[in-house]
Amino acid sequence: MTAGQDEGIEGRPQARPSFYFQHGQDAGPISRGGLRALLVAWVVLLVAALPLAWFVGGPTDVTLVSRESEVYVEVRGTRLDLPDAASYPPPALTLPGQGDLRVLPPEQSLYRQACGWPALAITCALGDLAQAVRPRSDWTGYSENGNGSLSLAMQGGRAAGLVPLGGPGTRGPALLVRPERGSVSWWRVEGGEPAEQLASASYRASGFTSARDLLAESLVIAWAASLLGLVAWAAGRVARSAGGRAEAEPDAPPEGSLVSPRSRLLRGRHVVPLALFTAGTLVGSAAGLAVLQGIPHVQDEVAYIFQGKIFALGRSWVPEPQAPEFYANAFIQFFEGRWFSKYPPGYPLLLAPGLWAGVPWLVNALSAGVALAAVYLAGAAMFGRHVAVWAALLSLVSPWVIFMSGSYMSHSTTMMWAALFLLGLVQARLAAQRKTLGKAARWGLFAGFAIGMAFITREWTALGVGLGAGLWALVDLVFAREGRSPRFAAYACIVVGFVPPVLFLLYQNHELTGDWLRLAQDLVGSYDRPGFGPGHGDEIGHTPAQGLYNGLVYLRTLATVFDGWPAPFALAPLALGLVAWVGERGVRRIGWDALLWLSGGGLVLAYFAWWSSTTIYGPRYWYEAMPFFLLVAGRGLDLLGRVSARVAGAAWRGRARWAIPGAIFALFTLFTLTQAIPWQASTYRYYNDITPDALWRAERAGLTGALVFVELHPSRRNRDYGKAFFANSPLLDGPAVYVRDLGRDANAYLASLHP
Repeated sequence: MTAGQDEGIEGRPQARPSFYFQHGQDAGPISRGGLRALLVAWVVLLVAALPLAWFVGGPTDVTLVSRESEVYVEVRGTRLDLPDAASYPPPALTLPGQGDLRVLPPEQSLYRQACGWPALAITCALGDLAQAVRPRSDWTGYSENGNGSLSLAMQGGRAAGLVPLGGPGTRGPALLVRPERGSVSWWRVEGGEPAEQLASASYRASGFTSARDLLAESLVIAWAASLLGLVAWAAGRVARSAGGRAEAEPDAPPEGSLVSPRSRLLRGRHVVPLALFTAGTLVGSAAGLAVLQGIPHVQDEVAYIFQGKIFALGRSWVPEPQAPEFYANAFIQFFEGRWFSKYPPGYPLLLAPGLWAGVPWLVNALSAGVALAAVYLAGAAMFGRHVAVWAALLSLVSPWVIFMSGSYMSHSTTMMWAALFLLGLVQARLAAQRKTLGKAARWGLFAGFAIGMAFITREWTALGVGLGAGLWALVDLVFAREGRSPRFAAYACIVVGFVPPVLFLLYQNHELTGDWLRLAQDLVGSYDRPGFGPGHGDEIGHTPAQGLYNGLVYLRTLATVFDGWPAPFALAPLALGLVAWVGERGVRRIGWDALLWLSGGGLVLAYFAWWSSTTIYGPRYWYEAMPFFLLVAGRGLDLLGRVSARVAGAAWRGRARWAIPGAIFALFTLFTLTQAIPWQASTYRYYNDITPDALWRAERAGLTGALVFVELHPSRRNRDYGKAFFANSPLLDGPAVYVRDLGRDANAYLASLHP
């Protein structure tokens, strides 16, 4: 077969379309012009990015008021009074001077990756050194307003600002402002350091401030990426001087050439995915059992398990119990005599077989194994073995993947469906390119079913990913010079495959709410809907400014969990992957890059319209983008190898492609394994202060036909009940029934209903 041709269904050569996608072929060494362009950009970023990041950080204006016995602070319309201000001696209420405006050290940042294994001090130092380059908060000045009022100005957001009232060394109160999480609090100070929190409140950062902080974070990540790029180039130069001169033109794969299905990569195509599936399942199981103790730690997880138990009974809902107030739990609804979870049915459906087998904790671990195998296969099909291997290695050491896979959250299974959708879409597109219509149709149906299952698990996530991929497919069709019909047929099959899961969702809607189009989530009110304005989120409503701030929180949190590397280097492979197409020789691959950008970016953009910024097990709303993030990061590590191989010389070129990015990966992964993962494991060990001890005591008591009243902390009632409620049978026919303790008289009434 000649270069630039492909084989048709009858073996006849077909002309290569202009928008071409190749199967299983690694990118060749970077071109000389592309390398020159990247080096210039990296040098500029290395010199300018950090100073610019420290300069552009967003401002925070604080007003501090101290009048007689009244002391309060106001930040962007949020007022927080100092509790019992009159009890402090008058000197403690004097306004601070310029010398009293302080900031906390970097280790007080919410986004610092703490040392989990202090014995390895060298890796701790690596993390602290990396953290030190991030812009810190700083007080930029103050002004007296008269009448006991002071205006303060702060810039940046790495660590919190601190204003001790009454000067250093006092035992009086202190004001603590954390721009990184939009919070303000009063603390009691001892020895010049905060000792006890007295009161706290959250404020909403302005969109202008959040946009500037996002730019600052992005610049720091770009600086880290440029540093790694220049290190790879310098390592290649060292290898060249040690091993001989480079050839005038490096070997490159012929444009349009195909890799034989019997190539070294594809001969082992079953071995590597099977190994990844096994490793992902084992790692997720270990996190679920050894760290999270096989129990739910979040109210969402309790609701999923409850609905999974209902499905395991072969039902969509169960009858509302007598005295339902004793069984009330967050995200679980009583509606017209029915009792069910508010969440979509996709994840509880998968939980049902795990519950039948008595191993519900295994479902998310298996989902992680399938997802990792699918990411590898998709990466190998799009970019070849180098990118696929790096993406696989990053996934195996990712604290985010490890601990999310051990949880009962629905994000892990949705990520699996997103990875399977990507694999199906890629294979359908390649089959359509070769005009093997039957195979294209089968893969299209597979991809459609996968994104459909993602939709009935987390609807907004699937819409973000699906719309991004849909835009990519539309562009592919518009710019196709020929072969448009097979591609259209493949994409149409995706739509057909999407239908069966949606039909089940409609059926479930009718069973639960009596309306085919009314979701169970709608029963809890409009706050749980994406969008802007009142009715979306809290009483104020979601705003674009809050969307920017949420994205800033997700980005900063992502740097602590994505691969466990010390921030800001954690996201450097992602930044490098965005420019990996520069200087590629031969086959055009930007089409595959665009698929990753649009699908992952579609999810990120979708959650710009979501009001919450909660970070349970990490920036969870972005978790389903991991297949796309991992492959982009794999492209970034491969770019380091291609850069070093380009300048390494003939004797070292093949080894430099793996060895130099491998050395960088090994260095930072040492931090992951010795610091990030142990520290996060200790954090999640008793996550949300939930342990299985109480249930174990009840089980050891051998209770039969018993009502167990669960004592509830006044401020954590759902948490305290949820840690026992999930053990109930939905029909309340187990050996023990766990109910809320509502007081002696109410408890006696419930007992009379269950003689």
